[in-house]
Amino acid sequence: MPSLIESLVDAPLVRPDTNRMAVTLRPAPERLREILEVFGAMGNTASFPGLKRSIDLRHTEPRILANVVLGRWLTTAEVDALGPDYVAWRHFKSMLVSEEFRRPFVRRVLEAFAEKKRLLHVRIPSCAGRHVTALIEHGCPLIPTDVGAPRYSGAELLGPLLGRLFNKIAASRALAVSLPAMSAFVDPPAIKTTGPDRLHWGMDQAPYRAVDLLFAIVRPPESLALSQVNGALTQLRLDPETKSLRQIRARLGNLPDPGQHAEWQRLARRLLHESLPENPICHALGDGTAAGAITACTRVPIELVSLHGYTEWARPALDPAPLPPIGVSEKFLAEADLTQQDRDIINTRMAEDLAFYARFETCMASSGLPMVRGQHL
Repeated sequence: MPSLIESLVDAPLVRPDTNRMAVTLRPAPERLREILEVFGAMGNTASFPGLKRSIDLRHTEPRILANVVLGRWLTTAEVDALGPDYVAWRHFKSMLVSEEFRRPFVRRVLEAFAEKKRLLHVRIPSCAGRHVTALIEHGCPLIPTDVGAPRYSGAELLGPLLGRLFNKIAASRALAVSLPAMSAFVDPPAIKTTGPDRLHWGMDQAPYRAVDLLFAIVRPPESLALSQVNGALTQLRLDPETKSLRQIRARLGNLPDPGQHAEWQRLARRLLHESLPENPICHALGDGTAAGAITACTRVPIELVSLHGYTEWARPALDPAPLPPIGVSEKFLAEADLTQQDRDIINTRMAEDLAFYARFETCMASSGLPMVRGQHL
């Protein structure tokens, strides 16, 4: 969410130049947040050399430094491997770019800034996902979920990423995460212990807390199916080499000329029959079945938002700025074009989603609101 100043000027605050900011030398960190705040202070000019100039590591003990960065104590073998010629900065940098630090990056950020509200978006395919994430990012930091990827193992890319992210986090009242499965937000993984769990510390806290907002946008399954097909073909028409659609592109062969509507509709119908995903709503919310998705939603007060009521819901929930539609697909195949065979395919592939949506629609009709809370299903 935007800061008070950003709300008054109706725009995010950014530096007008790329000059490096002078950062005060800080003592060795005792919490991970202190490291992340240094990156935030550097902002767009963040770099690992800048971090080195900003923190005094001269008298740092390697065990303490590892506990701050990785959240654990080094083993005796790991300490011995550092050798007698220990260089604190080299050790510090190697931990920050390590996969061990980057892989659980989202959890590290959420824990470091635990006082901030969390906006947790369950992204269902073809349910305004791109619009929702763009809307969130306008005023709230969206934590990237791919920092554990190999491309961020180098300081050159990781440093600026951390600078931009934590500079925005410093001025925000909330943090956001978007994932394709609700279970990641409500079912914390077990912590492996090497002995009896005498403190009963066997589970992490779930990312979703009572003070947070967990939500998903839901649309009618038939409309979702057509959006999937039309969206894929729209993207292929714009960029035939789209990486995410390579397998579909290989199956379809040569694409028609833009003006050959009948041929594009034929491809759309073929995609509907061959590539329609199975029950994407129920897989995102539960185990792929209507009963499982309903049970999962009744466990927590997730807000299930109707696509038609999304704009009305977003005003108080996300405090958004006006944002035009994003990623609107061409209608190669419309509802009026569907044959009985097409509808049979949708009914078969999305049977569980249809059952879930029927329950959702009934609750929507009785609530009079643009959304239904999970416990009311």
